[in-house]
Amino acid sequence: MKTYLSSVYSYKLSYKWWRLSRARRKSIISGISTKLNQLKKRPEVKKAEFYTSLRHDSDLIFWIMSAENYAAVEFRAYAEKLLDDNASIRYGLISLYKENPSQTAKKSNTVFFVAYPVKKSADWYALSKADRSEIMAEHINVATSNPHSRGIVSYTTHSFGLDDSDFVVIYELPSLLGWVETVELLRGVRARKWIIKEDPVIVGSNAKFDSLLY
Repeated sequence: MKTYLSSVYSYKLSYKWWRLSRARRKSIISGISTKLNQLKKRPEVKKAEFYTSLRHDSDLIFWIMSAENYAAVEFRAYAEKLLDDNASIRYGLISLYKENPSQTAKKSNTVFFVAYPVKKSADWYALSKADRSEIMAEHINVATSNPHSRGIVSYTTHSFGLDDSDFVVIYELPSLLGWVETVELLRGVRARKWIIKEDPVIVGSNAKFDSLLY
């Protein structure tokens, strides 16, 4: 089982960003994209992605997943140097992803990205391992057996002792509609009873970045 450090960062652009020339903004975005493409070529890096936020509280989203933790630190330092005081970090989620051999072949050509932390109550961990496994099996069956979830790639990452949450769940999506309908179905499963926190929700798209260059 291979383990990766997963880091999700979201940044909010300041008013100074929009005062820069279009050429300067394009140069910054191009520099960040080039750095991510360089990281993708490293054998220890599983993910090096860039999204534009669909929510009002962020503008840029970066996702780095690497077997070596320096990749995320290196990228963040580089990106913040380019962005200077034109952006500030809004959210940061750190966790570990334990990749099963059956998951290594998964490929994704998806457009949308969702990530959020999950924290469960103490009562959940007081349940027996068998009970927890049964409850989560129901959750997984509902999530994977309905047609709305087709094409969704999920990553359940562990953040015990690394962040304020227990898990960070990350999804690559082909459709926002399919995602919303899947989540609505999951609101009715038993596992919801023990969830006490599921925010902030970070939502992005890997479509063209023209909105950052107006």
